[in-house]
Amino acid sequence: MNRLARLAVLALPFAGLGALWSQSDYDSRQGAFWDVAVRGYDPRDLLRGHYVDSCTIGTV
Repeated sequence: MNRLARLAVLALPFAGLGALWSQSDYDSRQGAFWDVAVRGYDPRDLLRGHYVDSCTIGTV
């Protein structure tokens, strides 16, 4: 019985991590797909760091 208890103590954390991983993978695949139009541009001020500008498709 002692050997079985040791095996269970070692296996339960891996089973828990596997369950958490599979749940997060399932949740990430259930979301909606978003297509966002972005374009890069050459900024005038290089120190500000705004290198990507989102294009507005329409008003919500």
